[in-house]
Parts: sequence; structure tokens; C-alpha cells
Amino acid sequence: MKKCLVLFIIFCCCSGEKKTNSYHIIDLLPTPEVEPVNLSEIAVDAKYIPLETKENSLIGLIWEIRSTDEYFYISTLYEIICFDKAGRYVCKLSKYGRGPNEYLHIYSFDVSSDNNYIAIKTKSALVLYKRDGNSFNFQRRMDLNPNPNKVDFTPDQNNILLSYHPELGIEPFRYLLLKINGDTLSSVPNQFLIPHTGAGYGSLSENISFLNNNALHFKHQFNDTIYMVDRFNKIVPYLVLNSGGRIATLEENADGNYYAKHVTEFLSMYNLMETSRFIFYEFYWEGSTRFIIYDKVQNTRKRIIKPTWLKDDLSGGLNFKPLVCYGETIISWREALSLKQHIASEIFKNSVVIHPEKKKELENLANSLNETDNPVLIIVTPKK
Repeated sequence: MKKCLVLFIIFCCCSGEKKTNSYHIIDLLPTPEVEPVNLSEIAVDAKYIPLETKENSLIGLIWEIRSTDEYFYISTLYEIICFDKAGRYVCKLSKYGRGPNEYLHIYSFDVSSDNNYIAIKTKSALVLYKRDGNSFNFQRRMDLNPNPNKVDFTPDQNNILLSYHPELGIEPFRYLLLKINGDTLSSVPNQFLIPHTGAGYGSLSENISFLNNNALHFKHQFNDTIYMVDRFNKIVPYLVLNSGGRIATLEENADGNYYAKHVTEFLSMYNLMETSRFIFYEFYWEGSTRFIIYDKVQNTRKRIIKPTWLKDDLSGGLNFKPLVCYGETIISWREALSLKQHIASEIFKNSVVIHPEKKKELENLANSLNETDNPVLIIVTPKK
């Protein structure tokens, strides 16, 4: 029998969405029936922003994206390229190498909300750069042992949260909250100290973080609870996604051979985002992934069809998969070639949309692009 890993989850075993002691509690199972959903059901606007294609801004693959009030920052695994909100190229951070002020691969990165700092998690180190106009100056390098797998800035305060995946089962921390100078503000010890055996273990995808209401929120493996960093730099509970005991126990996760054989029986979270009205979450269970949109106003859940995702009935564009949320903005992206092929299709030509003028604008945009141009960002404004 599986154990509940957070005390107040014990009190939320019945189905439906509810609140207990000010915490939202959302039952992950059973999942709702598959429902076709139009983008207009959750959004009021969809904007397509082509990322300017220049010699210094070529993007082979978008690895991660961060958004501030002024800029988009795109990680290609080796570089971070900055664009303004109109998609115009601004500058880039490109210091790939083995030197003390360089990095080997960008495993995770974040940008401070004031655009002053970029923190890069590279192999066994955190490298910090300060932005000076369109240049990035090396600030410091922090060697990390144990080695976290994710880095996030807390909004407004420029503190850094390091998240640890229990890769070996011997890591002393789950989270470390640092000042910009490297001093420790607070920490969460790792209470799941069982060394791993056999092949395979857990899911790196469960180290999830997201911004909502100007606060950093995050989830870790073995836990149904979402935490947040409050304005006093305390790590406190925020939300419960009740798995009903279907997440792997510590012992099951530590036995890699057992975990690999029974992986379809365990529920693993892949993605989690939130706006003022909606919570988007994607998880794996029983051999498939399920993408759910929870409407906090109507107290309803809808399971989205994949790979159809959300039909853009606002402007007739490509079907939309929410990938990242920043404030009241949902971001996705598609290749320029995919957009051009869609605009040339009979599906687009025959589509009936809510905003015909935006359909025409999208057609003009697609026709202005080359097939090899940089990806196009899709920026969606959700309902409130």
C-alpha cells in the first residue's frame, strides 16, 4: 500500500476539486473524457511573432525559453539568444567552452526579472553573468556538489533556487535558495535518502517550476504538493495535485529494475503551468500522457486530444500546445516551414475564424517567411 507523502493529502481522497486550509486540491484521477477544445474557450487572443533570422541569431533548436517584460531569451543548448517582444534580434550570450568564465552545455538557465542577470546551470557548476547593455559580463562561477539539475530566479529579489533530482538517492538537499552572491538563504533537506540500485530511476521531468502571480512555484518527485517561495524567502505549500497514491514510493524508485518493469503503473508529472484562471498539467500514467486544463472559475477539467491539441479558431493558425506560461501569457512555438505549409493547406483556406482580419494577417506573415527562417512564437492571452 502506497504512503501519502504530504500530511494534508490524507484528507483529500474524494474526487473533484476542493480547498482545504487555503490549499487548492485537484484530483488527477480519474481523468475527464477526451473533449475537443477550441482555443477560444480558454483564450481571447493569439499572436504570431517570427524570431528575426540573422547570422548572429540562427536557431537550430529551441531548448528552453524565458520571458521577461521586455525580452524573450532562447536557449539553443550552447547559446542564449535575446529577442525583443516584436521578435527582433537584440544580443546573445555565447561562451561555450571549458574556461572558468565559460560553460559546457546549458542544462538549465534563467533570467532575473529585471534582465540584469543570467544564471546558467552547466556541468557541476552554476555560472552567473551580468547584462551590460547588449553584452554579458562574467560575474562568478559556483562549483556545485551535489549537482542540481535546475536553476530559477525568484521574481523581483534576484535570489536563486537550485532544484535537485534524487539521481543517486544520497543527495543532501532537494532545494537550496541562494543570494546572488552565493550565500544560502534557506534549504530543504532531502528526506528520501535511499541509494539507488539496478538500471533506471524516476523521472527528471518531475523537477517542475513555474511562475504565477509574481511568485516562483515548483514540484518535486515523490510529492503531490506544489510549493512556492513566499516574500519572506520561505518555502511553503501552495497547491496539491492528488495522485491518489499512484506516484512511486521511495523504495520503488530506488529499485531501478523494479521501477523499469512497473513504470506504466506510476503517475509522473511532465509539465505544470498556471495563469490567474487556468492550471495546465500533463502527466504520464498507464502507458500514455494526459494533458488537462483545469478552469478555476468554472471548477471544470478538460482533457485535450493529442496530437490535435487546441484548434486555433481565433485566427486559423496552427493547433496550439501550451508549453510555457509567464504571467498572463501562454507561449508555444513552431517552425516557419510548418506555418507556411499550414497556411497553404485547404484546412486553413476553408477555416471559419472569430477574427478574419487576424487570419489575413497570419497569411501575410507566413508568405513573408522563408522555409529556413527561425521558429515563430505563438503568444496566447488567456481568459481571466
